Amino acid sequence: MSFVSIATRIMSRFVGGKIEHSYFIMSWNTAIHLAFFIVITLLLTRLKDYMQERTNLISELRNALDDVKELSGILPICASCKKIRNDKGYWQHVEEYLSKHTNAEFSHGLCQECSVKLYPQYFTEKKAEKDVQQNSSPSQTQELSESHSLRSE
Repeated sequence: MSFVSIATRIMSRFVGGKIEHSYFIMSWNTAIHLAFFIVITLLLTRLKDYMQERTNLISELRNALDDVKELSGILPICASCKKIRNDKGYWQHVEEYLSKHTNAEFSHGLCQECSVKLYPQYFTEKKAEKDVQQNSSPSQTQELSESHSLRSE
């Protein structure tokens, strides 16, 4: 492209009657024009790449912003059953409310305190067995487990 413009320029000067007296000056001017053309081309290429990268980054940020759900403000929660009152005034379980308003998922289990509180029979026997095992010989431990299995049957 630049060679076409340079050739056109030289031909127009010859046809127009403006013949350069010094081929050095004409060559110098041509080299300067060619250098500017190359520099401008490189700058435009970099600018195009930068704009494409910026567009991709903006797109990724918009997608990430669409995925974000955030709770803010004060949530009215029941002091007894821990249900949350939604915007319509209905009471929902904490799991329902948070699943609807965030991307959180829930699995249920029991903490140690609630396990002991709800199922004390399992924890008192195991605690007793553990205490006996720590304070007795291996033969006494075997006798204790055999007697426990007979009680279970």
